[in-house]
Amino acid sequence: MAGANMSGDLKNPSFSIPVGTLGACLFTFVIYAVIMLFTGLTCSRSLLHNNYNYMLYINVWHPFVTIGVLCATLSSALSTLIGASRVLQAVSQDNLFGFVLRPFSIMKGSKRDNPIYALLLSWIMVQAIIIIGELNTVAPYVAMFFLLSYSMVNLACFALCVASTPNYRPTFRFHSWHTALLGFMCSVAVMFFINPLAAGLAIGAGILLFVIVSVIGPATHWGEVSQGLIYHQVRKYLLRLDIRKRHVKLWRPQVILTV
Repeated sequence: MAGANMSGDLKNPSFSIPVGTLGACLFTFVIYAVIMLFTGLTCSRSLLHNNYNYMLYINVWHPFVTIGVLCATLSSALSTLIGASRVLQAVSQDNLFGFVLRPFSIMKGSKRDNPIYALLLSWIMVQAIIIIGELNTVAPYVAMFFLLSYSMVNLACFALCVASTPNYRPTFRFHSWHTALLGFMCSVAVMFFINPLAAGLAIGAGILLFVIVSVIGPATHWGEVSQGLIYHQVRKYLLRLDIRKRHVKLWRPQVILTV
């Protein structure tokens, strides 16, 4: 999602996002598989079960592991922080929550028009969570919102596929409504598998935000998928009407307006 959140900065997002995402997933999978294989072949079972920092003791140079952990942590933190600020900026610019988030749509103090105020708010929220001190307690709830965003993306793709929206033409050859639905179901299943309470709270928060935006949100002009679904269903049933099966019991007046 980091690439999608910063798609506005990419020269060719339709190419860079899928290639970068799939390449990163493949590279990460290979690295994890190699580490799993090598440590399984060289380390004892008791070491793997009882020492989470076993890599420090089997590495050629101990600081390598610390440097790697710091680099991975900083990279993940920066990408998430910048991506969150861009999402907050987009929500503010769309005026979905009115004047509450309007100041965070301002872009000042940067040559590249970065959302400084949104970035500061995201940083403050991250620091507030870190101050809690018990990251293992907070981590399940953070993971729930990540999985919730993944599930909503898959659900949106599924709805667009089912609605046969003309402007939705993904170039990924293996994409279909089956894969989108499978991704949505898997994301929700993993949420409840990790922590049912946190999953329920995250879904409840998502539903609450959806209701708030639907009730107090302004009229939008980018097209809602719900209207696409309604149009698709109406068109489908209109095409299924058979003039040969008309009956007087089913008659309704049809008003013709001449202009």
